[in-house]
Amino acid sequence: MYPEQIRNTLDKYSKELYLAAGIVLLILFYDIFQDTVSRLIFLYFFILLAYRIDARIPLAAVLLFLLGAAVIIVIGNKAFAYDLAVYAVYFLIGGMLLKFIEYIRDKRKKIDVNVIKDLPPEKEGQSFIAIVSGKGGVGKTTIAANLGAALAELDNKVIIMDMDLAMPNLEIITGLKNPPVGLIDVMEGRLDLSRVTYKGHSGIMVIPPGIMLKGYSHEIVEKIRNLLNDFSLKSDFVILDMPPGREAVEIFSSKIEALLVVTPDKAAVLDAINMKVLLEKKGVNIFGTVLNRATKNDEAWIDEIEKVLEIPVIAIIPENSIVKKSLDREEYFVDMAADSAPSKEIMRLARKIELRKNNLCGP
Repeated sequence: MYPEQIRNTLDKYSKELYLAAGIVLLILFYDIFQDTVSRLIFLYFFILLAYRIDARIPLAAVLLFLLGAAVIIVIGNKAFAYDLAVYAVYFLIGGMLLKFIEYIRDKRKKIDVNVIKDLPPEKEGQSFIAIVSGKGGVGKTTIAANLGAALAELDNKVIIMDMDLAMPNLEIITGLKNPPVGLIDVMEGRLDLSRVTYKGHSGIMVIPPGIMLKGYSHEIVEKIRNLLNDFSLKSDFVILDMPPGREAVEIFSSKIEALLVVTPDKAAVLDAINMKVLLEKKGVNIFGTVLNRATKNDEAWIDEIEKVLEIPVIAIIPENSIVKKSLDREEYFVDMAADSAPSKEIMRLARKIELRKNNLCGP
């Protein structure tokens, strides 16, 4: 191991190492500490309770004590081994007590972890942009996350909502790890929308869906539509990362605009045509198309897409290995490689959208 790795390992497991050292000293100098060891153990647990140290530490101590007892039995000191076993029981009871306290504490406070407490100030002209596609696998979620990051870099307040109830994965890209609550808790009346809003990478606010076993049932569609119509959080942009296809079309209203993502292949374009028809029936304005994963040989697709969809192609995201690398590292490529071709194109798209919003909201 390199010195830096050794230092990191020592820092990470410092508590466990201190505990192990203490137990070894107790074993080696048992005769000296015999009269006070029980008091030290109880004092130890009071310290654990006061500082809320991880319950895994005393549980690890149980294993060490039992291991020590087994070794000492082999040596032949059964009385000493019995005492160690008793102390292992002390640690086991204490560890279980701490684990129970952790469970109660986490149950009460879990919803506050990473939850946005200071919402951005109210600002006129909040824009709702749905990132949509006719089929899956076109890179819609990656574009939604990176577009949000680019808009945030331009000093906008950005909220991204993961609207894919069946296969949500926006949280991974935006830096959330197993968020405990989400939209489902708002739908079922347990929490306010602000309590399920988390802070992701680059200061973007993220609203995960939670576990919705029913998917887009009629009841869920109605509740989400009402939530979006009476949206209580203030920001400059609300980006909706939509599931592919027609599953969630019913949640749209005229206040939501759409950005259509396609890849340079016939299946994606044909499915995009169907999506366009569905959205226009709902009165949704599709203000632009993003051609994703494009190569130099795909330039001919631009005219074809604009002709067939009758929607301008406002961004062309080139195929680039940096996109996959950023996904593997769970980062935005606009942050990880700002000078890459995809990052520059996403930033151009963000500036176009910001300028468009300001013109629409201006005098």
